[in-house]
Amino acid sequence: MSGDRRYLEHIDGTPFMWLGDTWWLGLAGRLPWPEGFKTLTTDRLAKGFSVIQIVAGPYPDMMPFDPRGANEAGFPWEEGYARINPAYFDLADRRLDWIAESGLLPCLVGAWGQLRYAGVGTLEEALAQSGSPLRGLPGRLVCGWGGDLA
Repeated sequence: MSGDRRYLEHIDGTPFMWLGDTWWLGLAGRLPWPEGFKTLTTDRLAKGFSVIQIVAGPYPDMMPFDPRGANEAGFPWEEGYARINPAYFDLADRRLDWIAESGLLPCLVGAWGQLRYAGVGTLEEALAQSGSPLRGLPGRLVCGWGGDLA
């Protein structure tokens, strides 16, 4: 944020224009890694985008464990949200690293609006429940909420 708190800027002080594209299922297998993902990244760079908003968590328009939400390593969580699947997040990291290395800013969007499907109403309730899909989520994916949820 700029010194006068009126706009975003790069570390060197030049203004930053937030022009984002949202890839709802960008961490899932629906956008194949590496071919489809890298092609889309190149396309967005060429079009002048600066941010890729990408969903990390329950998708807002799908029931939990919908096959479209899995990547090559499976779903982000085990059935019943007992534990996260570290292999899923390892593959997610590859995608996020690629976005950043390409010169775009990855912005993780927590689409928690559908937590009610998991029996959770609010973020606070999700964090309090031992079976919540948010518990154990890698802190790097929820840094906007202040760190590790494990």
